[in-house]
Amino acid sequence: MRLGVVRDFALNSTDLMTFQGIQREGVEVTACGTHGVSVKNMSLKVYSDVRSILDEFDVIDVPDAFYSFTQHALAYHDNVFATIWDNLPYAKSKGFAGSLLTRAKGVICRSLMAHETMLWENVPQKKLFFTPAAVDTELFSPLEEDLRSLRPRVLFAARLVPEKGLWDLIIAMKNVDAELWVCGPGDVAPYMDLAERVGVPVKYFGAVTHEGVANLMKECHIFVLPCIPILDIEDMYHDWVEQFGVSLIEAMSSGLPVIASNLGAIPEIVLDGVTGVLVPPRSWHELHYTLKTLVTDAALRKSMGKEGRRVVEERYSSEVVGNELLEIYSG
Repeated sequence: MRLGVVRDFALNSTDLMTFQGIQREGVEVTACGTHGVSVKNMSLKVYSDVRSILDEFDVIDVPDAFYSFTQHALAYHDNVFATIWDNLPYAKSKGFAGSLLTRAKGVICRSLMAHETMLWENVPQKKLFFTPAAVDTELFSPLEEDLRSLRPRVLFAARLVPEKGLWDLIIAMKNVDAELWVCGPGDVAPYMDLAERVGVPVKYFGAVTHEGVANLMKECHIFVLPCIPILDIEDMYHDWVEQFGVSLIEAMSSGLPVIASNLGAIPEIVLDGVTGVLVPPRSWHELHYTLKTLVTDAALRKSMGKEGRRVVEERYSSEVVGNELLEIYSG
């Protein structure tokens, strides 16, 4: 089987990591976009017109239906699957998913919340599949707790945008006896200014590769993603809640306990009290208390980290997800 993962301008390595497992089943995977990215053992094709490459593949995987290149693929290829992350009905898709995806062979939802969204937008149940994102469990692997530094380190790895919640994390870190490590693309200046005023030590690593994130996770003790929903009353098509949070399964695979906001698809991934702790968004006091608890309780960190690794191996490994995708594409 020749699979073309067509992402046009939206091509990114985080999305493509999910398709690594299916390659081990003999599927030839090519990442297709208008620019280049680096993904281990995956071919890359750069194009200017998506219609020029469609005939090279037996199966095409495209993202959300509202992209014009997705609509072109649906119009010019008979074996197209759409991968959906969007989890708010009638938001970015404006409710057109049902009509636009009628030509798709199947619709692969990355979360149960996305699956529910597609039902609300009238995508036929028989076309819907639920398969989450995947993580490379060899790359993101645990380091023994006692091999890490003595002083706990808290890691934030995400884009430096308001909805990812770094501002709230810095505030909640006040008087917590731990270092805060941050990586991700964006303007770090306002966050560093806040950290100086609050008195929180922050080490910023810039935008790093997947390998870089994996290495940072091995050096840290706790992972935090305190997301905030976007609610735009004037233009509700811009509304957003966390659609999955691939960094969460990367952290769990690395044996880290996770603290994350109780919103969007996050509760599907983080088992509250088992693999981590869920807190309400913008709850600085609760986030602060949870940080202090995990910073001071190494046994709890180890227990949650071990459970997180087990959950990832059973549900989110590239091998498990790759087998599910192969069955869907071959059906």
